[in-house]
Amino acid sequence: MDAFINRMTDFLIERKQDAISTLNKNNTEYADLRQTINKDIAQGFEHIKEKIYRLHDIESDFLYLQGFKDCIMLLRLIEIL
Repeated sequence: MDAFINRMTDFLIERKQDAISTLNKNNTEYADLRQTINKDIAQGFEHIKEKIYRLHDIESDFLYLQGFKDCIMLLRLIEIL
């Protein structure tokens, strides 16, 4: 009976060590995956931020050109008067 209990204890200890080993391996893989995802998210935000800045620049250029056109029209009206 003692031999059975010893074998069962050894078996359970081995299973526990395997489970801990698998958990550590998965934790490392999860950390790597989390780091990759965080990097991808950061790059995505940078890309979106660049697009927003470009849109802002295009809008600013459009407003500047619209103001320039308005000035030319005003000068023409003054010239006509």
